[in-house]
Amino acid sequence: MAFYYSGVLLSEDKMPLAKQKRSPNWYVRKIVPDDVVEIVGKTELWRSLKTTDKETAKRRARKVEAEFDLRIDRARAQRSPSSVDRVPDNALIRLARETFQAELAVYDDAINMQHNLEGLDMPISDLLAGLEYNSWDRADLDWVDERLRSAGFEVADGPGYWKAVHLLARAKLAALRTAQGQASGDWMYIAGDTLVTAAPSDIQVDPGLSVRDLIARFRNDPSRAHITEKSKQQHNTVLAILQEVAGKNTPATQVSREDCRRVREKLLERGLETSTINGYLAGLSALFAYAVREQYLPANPATGLRLRTGPHARDLKHPFSESQLRRIFTSADWRSAKTERPSLYWCPLLALYGGLRLTEAGQLLRDDIKQVDGVWVISVAPSETKRVKSRAGQRLVPVHPKLEALGFIEFVRSVNTERLFDDLPEPARGYQEALGKKFARLLRKLNADEERTGFHSFRHCFRDALREARVPEEIARALGGWASNGGTSSLYGAGHSVETLFEEISKIEPLVELDLAST
Repeated sequence: MAFYYSGVLLSEDKMPLAKQKRSPNWYVRKIVPDDVVEIVGKTELWRSLKTTDKETAKRRARKVEAEFDLRIDRARAQRSPSSVDRVPDNALIRLARETFQAELAVYDDAINMQHNLEGLDMPISDLLAGLEYNSWDRADLDWVDERLRSAGFEVADGPGYWKAVHLLARAKLAALRTAQGQASGDWMYIAGDTLVTAAPSDIQVDPGLSVRDLIARFRNDPSRAHITEKSKQQHNTVLAILQEVAGKNTPATQVSREDCRRVREKLLERGLETSTINGYLAGLSALFAYAVREQYLPANPATGLRLRTGPHARDLKHPFSESQLRRIFTSADWRSAKTERPSLYWCPLLALYGGLRLTEAGQLLRDDIKQVDGVWVISVAPSETKRVKSRAGQRLVPVHPKLEALGFIEFVRSVNTERLFDDLPEPARGYQEALGKKFARLLRKLNADEERTGFHSFRHCFRDALREARVPEEIARALGGWASNGGTSSLYGAGHSVETLFEEISKIEPLVELDLAST
């Protein structure tokens, strides 16, 4: 039976909500761990939440999740534990690989927000010393005991236990090094330990699967249903190059690292921007990551090919000058847009006084504007129809008093469609293209299109205004959705209250005088 998944994460173990194609209702799906499959009698647990409403499903899913976890815990309790000394090597290696993935997942947020993970230097040093001198403080190995017990093994001193310590320490060291490398910008980096990079000996690959057949299966994978049209186009381009380089009828197992490098060289020959090339390479790596996950291939030959990027001076936008802002916000064209083309009227203001990116503003839904603790806020969050640049971009932005004075809340209340700006079309590449073209035409018409300025310049104005108002750096980053440059301490806590955020954003002085009577 084919399933597709929403990508909604409900709990720490990342259990997804899911749907079956034959039913409109939401389900909870839980993978049964290998060590209790025989006792549970199933490889997966499913239960209908008897609702088509996602929010209702989320609430009901927590109880079901707890019941599933209890069922698995009881199954584990029925097993007679096996001493770690009697565990085969391949089982320990499999546990070490699972440990690598679990430890790396701890730093998902830090990697996506590109935090500085220098704080991992000390635990890395400790693991290196322990592995080099085979010297461990038994009191520091509670995490090893926990991993072994969770896998159903009896913890007891002996040769098998210390072998497990060695393997799990290598896995944890590889995870910490990988986290540091990926957080620094190389998102495809994997620490070079064969324990986590070599193919598992128990994977039976399909030597007859051709490159063309692998690509066909990849394209039909139900988990790719959420992929945007732009990403699909990128994937089609790079996969066509792969077939040209390696041969479409070549067995997929014979695609080499050198073949993947040649794909990258062909992309470089096209004179594309680094970020564009990396987008194509991400598609190439996604193909082989899928193949490894489905056990068609033992390893991914396309990892680590991403080019290092940095902002080019010629690509950076400047903030608008005061004269440009005046030309925009005093023009009859902008004022008339309030009733005729509300996206062109409100989105520049949302960027200027709220720091919203062009896409973030254009894709807003009416329900994204709401009250939290008595404060009107704009919720910037991904959904089935919206995307956000990064995890740092997911945030609540209080509505600036200037926007309220201009009638933004009244406008929201007057909207009777799901989308806030229904005057924007829905092109395949999202709202960004349509809104960007509208604003670019307005700039040209007003003779305000100076070099290296555009819609994104409003965010630069917003950032400058935060600095002028002496808004604390941490709060400024939270308001604008900029990744923190702090250490791991920034990962802790629930964040700032909306009252605090409103107090700070209200410090921003009007960046240009607007005649309320005429708007």
